[in-house]
Amino acid sequence: MEITEIKTNIGNTASGTPLLINGYHLKGSHPGKKIYIQGGIHGGEVTIWIFQELFKYFSEHEIQGEVFLIPVANPVAWNQRIYFSTLGKFDFYMGKDWNRNFPGNEDGTLGERIAKKLFDIASRADFIIDLHTSRDSFPFAILSSKNDLAYAQKIGLEYNLLLDLDDPKFSSYRSTLTGQGSLSNAPSIAIECGRHDSYNEEYCKEVTNGLLRLMSHLGIINDKKIPPTTKKVKYYSRLKTYRSPNGGFIKFNKHAGDEYKKGEILFELINPSDLGSATVVFAEEDGILQKKSPTFIYMPGDDVLEVLPLTNIKFI
Repeated sequence: MEITEIKTNIGNTASGTPLLINGYHLKGSHPGKKIYIQGGIHGGEVTIWIFQELFKYFSEHEIQGEVFLIPVANPVAWNQRIYFSTLGKFDFYMGKDWNRNFPGNEDGTLGERIAKKLFDIASRADFIIDLHTSRDSFPFAILSSKNDLAYAQKIGLEYNLLLDLDDPKFSSYRSTLTGQGSLSNAPSIAIECGRHDSYNEEYCKEVTNGLLRLMSHLGIINDKKIPPTTKKVKYYSRLKTYRSPNGGFIKFNKHAGDEYKKGEILFELINPSDLGSATVVFAEEDGILQKKSPTFIYMPGDDVLEVLPLTNIKFI
């Protein structure tokens, strides 16, 4: 197998330091499907250990076809740091989500130039995967087409959010890597790999094995030892958001992955102007807590929880 380093230059910083996107191109001895796997378009979304596990696997196993690995897709976002926090979700100059610039423009904004370089590589592949992390959550996939449900079944994550790119509510997703991939007729799936800025060995293994199952299905690898999924794979198209009723501090009664019943307490809010009482927020439906915001400090109307009502779930 041939392994080539990818070093794509976006330009220079004001001080003259090159801005490089680093990655790997793995080419098997026989032709076959090509898959592009990207992570780190947002700073602080740590998926590097999944790439390390994949690279180690490919170093020990032959492939058929080609694999593109881009572990840290956005060198700018990972330098947006304040104290111990990496605030790489948005372009500070434009105020725009870094993952809303695709397919990009070589003469456009910095975010559009980064997107253009990445999409040029991704467009060489038959299949596109984009790895992210999301607040405090568990692994789940985001699909842009019903045609991707069969691939989600092969990956084997239990929960899969199916978006309709023609729905105005999700129109911004058309400018994501996977949205543009899907619109270009390449199967494209985003995977949220767990909590933001953290490492969870179980989640890392779950996503890595899912990607290996997908590549086995595509014929890129041939390995009978890849463990099958033990999950009942489900999909849904809508989540429900619980917002903070006021400013203050929130104590959570439920955590990511918890199943809850209607009427159970989800969280309690206290305000320093009235320490003698608390605002209690109850569940309005039976559901599963998909993700919660990773803070205890809230302003009125802030997102607190995103939940999956059980009535929205369908099986693949």
